[in-house]
Amino acid sequence: MSAVCHAAVAVVDRLPGSSTHVMHASKSGLDPAAYEGISVYFNETNSEDIEDIKQYHQRGRSLDSSHSASISFTFKDEDVPAPGSRSVISRAIQVPLANTLFQTGNQSTLSTSKWVLQPGSSGFSCLEKSEPASLAINLPGQSTTAELAKTTYNVPIFAVTPPRELGAAMGNIIRQLIFDKSVPASEELERALTEYFASQKLPQQALSVWALVIPRAVFSQLKEGQGPETSSDTIFQPAEPFKTGSDSWEPLQSSIIGTYIEAGAHMHRVLSGGGGWGQKRGLLSLDPHVSYNPEEEHSWSGQIEERFSEPKELAGVASPGDFIQFFVSPTNLSTPLPANDPGDNSNLAGDSLQRHVVSSSLVFGTTFSAIDETPTTWTSEASQSGQSDLIVSPHFGALSQQGISLKIERVSTSVPRSESRVVCQTKLDVPCMRLNRVTYNRKGP
Repeated sequence: MSAVCHAAVAVVDRLPGSSTHVMHASKSGLDPAAYEGISVYFNETNSEDIEDIKQYHQRGRSLDSSHSASISFTFKDEDVPAPGSRSVISRAIQVPLANTLFQTGNQSTLSTSKWVLQPGSSGFSCLEKSEPASLAINLPGQSTTAELAKTTYNVPIFAVTPPRELGAAMGNIIRQLIFDKSVPASEELERALTEYFASQKLPQQALSVWALVIPRAVFSQLKEGQGPETSSDTIFQPAEPFKTGSDSWEPLQSSIIGTYIEAGAHMHRVLSGGGGWGQKRGLLSLDPHVSYNPEEEHSWSGQIEERFSEPKELAGVASPGDFIQFFVSPTNLSTPLPANDPGDNSNLAGDSLQRHVVSSSLVFGTTFSAIDETPTTWTSEASQSGQSDLIVSPHFGALSQQGISLKIERVSTSVPRSESRVVCQTKLDVPCMRLNRVTYNRKGP
């Protein structure tokens, strides 16, 4: 009987250290927790995974060669549902590939192939090869009741404003916030950033800002302490956004971001805003894209004027009644990113990790742009450990300079019918962020 093997090869920007490592970023703005090397994943493929690959083979390269290819990884874990129901949580992570134009002549490098080993043959023979525009791979979820899974987020940003209710918003444009009274959307953010620059003794300059949009129902759920592994006191307690003379961030806020996202909030980079007059006064424009698919970018083409002049209602990033909170990324991470944050979404409650051993580790995230890199700045994980080379097992992952996209679905498996619901779909493009997923097996009997 012949054996068939499917292979997928992709070039990404960097590889992450394992989720058990503490990650630092240097003052130069680089991310020494990102490495060069090869990350390999072996798995017995079922028919569903093979069908996914075939579908992407048929699509072929996108007509718009300016867009890089991407690869998506999906894994499913047992959920903690309401009594009498059964469900799983599906997380799909899209990773844009590295720009290899000057190395290979292609915008990105992604190939798939099918190989067969015939009885009596000494090696595999290639049956087919393709260069798809994108690829989806299903990774195995929890396989037994003895196996536990833990998903954590490390997002090195800190809040500069508290959550505020949206008074007016359309599409990806935020017009008014409500606290005490209605104010232009950019007013509080501009004031907070001015205070930030003053506290750091910095001249005012361009600064990356992210907005966390929290749907009204999610905000109420978390405020009442009904969210996954959280409490309202932890999330909504007022906190000093930054300390005078210090550019540090709190690890607690990193775990809070994960709690928000797992409950249904989504993050967007602030593209522009502030100033203006008349109807445009104080507007903020958010990145409307939630993935790195070229077709999504085309559907969002248009200017601010068009969005406010269209008579029909737009399905947008945020709606009046939702809440929004603004965050900034520190210029250096003087506090390390912990390997495992409190307040994460996991099914380890009440079970001691000391009774388990790591069976697999997945890490996906972002790294700084290669424009800041110098050959002497980067060191391998092996050299940092004092070894000439290093194999980290059982560990797999990828980092992108562009960011990653995350889609979370809750899939009900209750009889007689099953259904799925999208909990969250968002981009995560904060530099040095990590999404860690670790599975554990119980030790011994």
